[in-house]
Formats: sequence, structure tokens, C-alpha cells
Amino acid sequence: MQRDLTLAGVALALLLLPQPAAALKTGIYYRVTVDGSSSGSWYVRNRVQDTGLACRYTLLWGSLCILDEIKAWPEADCESMRRRFVNTAVIKPDGQPCRGQDGSGQRGSVVMLQGGETSSGRIFGVVQFAAAGDVQSLVVRPR
Repeated sequence: MQRDLTLAGVALALLLLPQPAAALKTGIYYRVTVDGSSSGSWYVRNRVQDTGLACRYTLLWGSLCILDEIKAWPEADCESMRRRFVNTAVIKPDGQPCRGQDGSGQRGSVVMLQGGETSSGRIFGVVQFAAAGDVQSLVVRPR
């Protein structure tokens, strides 16, 4: 029993070690799909701000949009990490502007955006526009 607990503890400790990782890649375009329909593109600008728990990005999605990417570990350096992808979460922080385009081509304010980023740079999640009210699927892929 003690040996099993020790092995489980070692396995957990290995999972918690910082892994080579990075945040949203900047200076590139991403294709955006909302509910299976093309919804324009994101251009992630070469500007990143460290908010403590996240790396904050300014992107253009037809208009200005601010997104946070949760840090993979607390000591992560956003400026050096923005050059690659990482498995992490991307969210629209409360109180920050974000306007985008839904699957029908309508532009509007984004109320909520949450997604998981893979190490290939793809983001799978959900988005909610103020005008529509319903939650829609979101897929974002680097070009």
C-alpha cells in the first residue's frame, strides 16, 4: 500500500514539473469557425502583457479583441513563450473588449469565449455573442 502511494506521488510530481511550453503564437493569422461556418480570421498582434496568472493578447477579429491565456505554470514568461503553442486555456476576461464575427457573418460583441489550446495551436471551445445569446462552438486554427 505504501509503495503504491509513493509511486502515485512520484507520477503526480512528474506531471507537475514545468514542461517546455509557450503561449499563443503572435504575428500570425488564425482561421476561425463558429458553429461550423467560416467566421473570418484572428490576427494575434506582437504584443503580450503578463497579468500574473495569464498572458494577455490583443488580437484583431474584424475589430479589437482582448484574450487571456492561462499560464502553464506561475513563473512562465509571457514574452518568451509567445513564440510557440502550448496545451492551455484561452478566455475572454470580464470587462475587456472583444468584437468578432459569428457563423452567419454578423459582427457583434463577444460576451464569453472559452477554449482549450492544443500544442498544434488549435483552439476548441465555445463563444457567445451579445446579439445571439446562445452559446456556439468555436474552432480556431493557425493558417
